[in-house]
Amino acid sequence: MNKISLESSLTSYLTNITPDDLKTILSFFKPEILKKNEFFLKPGKKSTKLSFIRSGFLRIFSETEKKEITQWISTEGYFVTDLASFMSDIPARWAIQALSDTELYTINKADYETLQARVSQ
Repeated sequence: MNKISLESSLTSYLTNITPDDLKTILSFFKPEILKKNEFFLKPGKKSTKLSFIRSGFLRIFSETEKKEITQWISTEGYFVTDLASFMSDIPARWAIQALSDTELYTINKADYETLQARVSQ
């Protein structure tokens, strides 16, 4: 199976990106490891990061008094965050937990905002 790289994923979303802008964007993403069962995000906390999954699996779910409801299983080659929380600075509705040891490339919210201003100039 071919692994989807962060670079190829970004160029598929940002079709008119210049090589210099791509290099700048990539420089803001830092490697991160989540061990199996560790949380990427817990409900009620603000999402402060956006990550690209290099390898592994993350489960996005919510809990009720009676059961857990899985909304999505995110796999390699996809981005993950609670988007409403990340973009609007509100508490997350979803829990995001590693189902396996997971390798990520992560950008924090402050760097995302810096990057957004820099690249859109």
